Amino acid sequence: MTRGSLFHEAFSLPKYWWKVSKVDTENLQVERTSFGPHRRQYYLTVSPQTVKKESLVIYLHGGGWCLGKPEQFIQNALLFTQRGYKVVIPSYRRVPYYNLLSIREDLIQFLKTLKTQKMKQGLPGLLFSGISAGGHLASLMALDRSIPSSGGWSEGSVKGLLTWAAPLDFGSLPNTLPLRWLKRGTNESDQRMFNPLFHLEKNHSFPIAGAFGTADGLIPNKTNENFWLLAQKTKKRERHLELPNTHLELATWSLSDSSYWGHANDLLDFIEDSQ
Repeated sequence: MTRGSLFHEAFSLPKYWWKVSKVDTENLQVERTSFGPHRRQYYLTVSPQTVKKESLVIYLHGGGWCLGKPEQFIQNALLFTQRGYKVVIPSYRRVPYYNLLSIREDLIQFLKTLKTQKMKQGLPGLLFSGISAGGHLASLMALDRSIPSSGGWSEGSVKGLLTWAAPLDFGSLPNTLPLRWLKRGTNESDQRMFNPLFHLEKNHSFPIAGAFGTADGLIPNKTNENFWLLAQKTKKRERHLELPNTHLELATWSLSDSSYWGHANDLLDFIEDSQ
């Protein structure tokens, strides 16, 4: 079976989901908060037993903008909770019933609700992270200043961006069905605003880091290569890892017995040391 093909990705997913479902998260405290009337408009706050960090990690899970829910990805918080971070995992309305504009509205409303919840404790910094489609949305929330601003957060509240196997240049993506669903009802200007690459040239003071595999059957290498090349040209504080012949193995960074756990910690070290 050829690595880097859609069939190989689909065949490998059940094994990955089974493995991550076995991760022990019993020591984590999980709280659910709604930010709208739709059943998808909520977020989970995942807390370690002892909170040591002032910043919050905003983590968005993968699933092609249409699959999964935060409860299935609590184990992805472990990389951050073991350092003392609280992790917030938002949900949002999905394709095919909603498009990019609706998802953007949800991300903003989520940030508004989060700010209201945190105001009494003092507003924390925000470290955005995500994998695959979630990495795309995390990138937009960090790089498109209008999103945190519309959610009531200052520009200085963004402390970093950390992505995994994320489509960071929409112009290099194949015209798949989920992408057509995302774009439905939008114009070229809207679509440009939803391309992380478009926002990268703006001045950003926070560090960015990421990793991607060269055998990803869903996201072409070009989407990451273009992004990180521009990050270097525009002298961003960046670090990225290109991992040869990998695909879903990269998603196991959230498992402490995975060889990718070390890569994940190295990139998070870079983010923390560069703030």
